[in-house]
Amino acid sequence: MSSELSPPVAQILRGEHTPDPASVAQLPPDDSAQLAAIARGESRAALRVKALSCFTGTAEGGELFRAALEDRDADDTVRAAGATLLSRTDGTAETDLLAALPDEPSAVVRHKIVAGLARIGAEQAVPALTDMLDDAPADLRDHAAFARSVVAYRLGRTGFELPGVRPEDVLPAPAPPQPAEVGQADPAPVGTASKVAADVASDNYGLPLDSSPVTTVRCGARTYAVIVNADVFAPYSRLERPAVAGLVASRAPVDGSYHTSMIVLCHPDGASGLHIAVHHPSGPARYVGSGKRSETGIEFELAAVRGPGAVETTITGVCGRDGFTEFAFTTGRALPAKAPTPVEE
Repeated sequence: MSSELSPPVAQILRGEHTPDPASVAQLPPDDSAQLAAIARGESRAALRVKALSCFTGTAEGGELFRAALEDRDADDTVRAAGATLLSRTDGTAETDLLAALPDEPSAVVRHKIVAGLARIGAEQAVPALTDMLDDAPADLRDHAAFARSVVAYRLGRTGFELPGVRPEDVLPAPAPPQPAEVGQADPAPVGTASKVAADVASDNYGLPLDSSPVTTVRCGARTYAVIVNADVFAPYSRLERPAVAGLVASRAPVDGSYHTSMIVLCHPDGASGLHIAVHHPSGPARYVGSGKRSETGIEFELAAVRGPGAVETTITGVCGRDGFTEFAFTTGRALPAKAPTPVEE
């Protein structure tokens, strides 16, 4: 079918970047219909996935994403994309995902449904994710437990706090003579802050983006935007329940877009302290540490957690209602790559 694509549709589907919803919305009716037909399955899996992504934020998107998720004859990549995109739409997405979860045969799609439930944050997901903890495979069980905690933190519910990381899995601070990279942090310009908020709007995990300060962090060639929950870091306020404390968005070097790459979760530690954990949205912990309330906000210190690609890292600073007043990001050695163990014949 690729040879029959109209030029505008071919340009969208064969481009290297994620299609721009604005350009898709401006397509003539015949081109839009052709794109929708591809999204419904009239093409190979890779093109169908890209066509589906064109309908993010559109009126017909929810129907197309739901159909992709329910299409048991489709490739798992298509059905997984349907689950993810459906979780980023308004309406009844949580109902659709919860209905699909119990009988879903594909592990890949089940992971995407679990991630989608964490993204939506609906309270009815808590018992559904709890039911998965008894008989799911270990990796899916861990993911479901993490997603349940994310939902509970968003709702301020206790009893689902994240387990602590084992001390031996916390990497040491970077030490000389190892050369270290030192990150730089600055308040994001208004234009950058607005772009970050727009780019992560469907992956905000309940964070109020319109009132959350944004800080740009640069470390080497990498750029991040850190969005903090102003209510959590306000001076003199006391955190009494678990909360989503912030998000970390990574900047793509190709097109400058931002995507949510880490979630900052915290729960109380005594009268003035906080346990802080920074996780990948799929569950693995990236950084852990603690914070203590001061006159200007929260003084915190984080260390990296052992895992694939982990680097010795120390992150310290002070964060208040308006963002960071102090910030230091220092990295050292990367963990050695693990070689596969040969199978003896």
